[in-house]
Amino acid sequence: MSSHIPLRAPSTQGFKQLFDRALEEYTNKTGTNLALDPLAETFRGCSSADAAIEVYQGQLYKFKYFRSSGKRGNLISALKPVVEATLALSACVVLGDGLSSLFPPAQAVLGGIGVLLKAGKKVSGSYDTLVGLFGSISNFLERLKIYTDGTHRLASRISAILVKITVQMLSIFALATQQIRQGRLKKYGKILLGQDAEIDDAVKILDKLTAEEQRVVAALTLLNIQDIAADIGRQQLVEWLSPPDPSMNHIDTRSRHHEGTSTWLVNSSAFLEWKENGSLLWISGKPGAGKTFLCSTVIEDLINTPAIPDIWQITTAYFYCSFRDSEKQNIRGLLRSILIQLSTQSNSSYLILSRLFSKKRFNNLKPSNSDLIECLKEMLSCSDGKTYIIVDALDECPNSGTTSERRSILKLLGHLAGLRLPTLRLCVTSRPEDDIGSTL
Repeated sequence: MSSHIPLRAPSTQGFKQLFDRALEEYTNKTGTNLALDPLAETFRGCSSADAAIEVYQGQLYKFKYFRSSGKRGNLISALKPVVEATLALSACVVLGDGLSSLFPPAQAVLGGIGVLLKAGKKVSGSYDTLVGLFGSISNFLERLKIYTDGTHRLASRISAILVKITVQMLSIFALATQQIRQGRLKKYGKILLGQDAEIDDAVKILDKLTAEEQRVVAALTLLNIQDIAADIGRQQLVEWLSPPDPSMNHIDTRSRHHEGTSTWLVNSSAFLEWKENGSLLWISGKPGAGKTFLCSTVIEDLINTPAIPDIWQITTAYFYCSFRDSEKQNIRGLLRSILIQLSTQSNSSYLILSRLFSKKRFNNLKPSNSDLIECLKEMLSCSDGKTYIIVDALDECPNSGTTSERRSILKLLGHLAGLRLPTLRLCVTSRPEDDIGSTL
């Protein structure tokens, strides 16, 4: 069973509700509706930090206290990293789609900054306060610039964290605006010393969110490295076993299949019973009866049957026997193909096959048929979900000589069915030949 734990992705509808609540709380604290505020409207469509900074530059020049080029320059220097991080968040597709029908998130935060600057224009001590606040926030948000290009495919957990960071920034600017307007600047100016509980708590939350983002990214990076290593290992196994590829047979069969012509089988009570509780299903018919088309329909149905994450995994492996391809007429070809298919779908199967590979490769040995059979039995015994193995056209394997390939495969299938594993389902198609019928 795969060790990967899938995460439940928060819906964009949930993100939208979260951000809409943040906008409502902002309005309650500041008395400003960012969706209607003319200053906030100027940031609509701002796609670069320079464009937003230009708006702030013009705004600050109107305020007498900030007209000094030195003060204005220092404030802008402290503000610019916050603007860059805000735009980095908006570059994430997950954040940019459907967050708020009222207001885009980046525009809201940039507008909130503008409202905060406006609130401080008549307060002489606001300069140090705002420089300190923007400097503190930018320290937390520095990492978020990595998302600026908008090309990152974000895991759901990261998307959720980035939404919360955006919301928290808006909350901090709302609190700061409120307290400046209420004349609580003295306390607020000492925020970094922890003397204002409300804003100090808000900044601590932002700190925790950005730290969580780093931890999640680190964890996902480790998983990606492990996945890459596993992919390399799986490729080594493929090269070692060099299995015949039944997917070409499947693709060719599906390309000639008329849609809907085989659905009667997958909807039949016999098939549904086998799919849920059965052990072995034999589909027999005369030449030209469409057995291979039926087989391809069975495979498609199983591949498209949804698993239940964390509870029930479905693994499907198949093999098309063919008199046109000698690699697809013997038990060794079948075993090599089935083992590779199972190992690519299940981490436990991959580890089992890797152990056999490690044991043999140092002596440059290929596994015997017995090795492959034992490996298959161990994979099937360790499965926590349903495993379906489908073999088409068994009659196209030769049934002559002292070591009949058909008899070897029949013996294997009989042995696997005899294990009575509750998770194993076998399906075989063939002509109604006596040796096959007597075994199956």
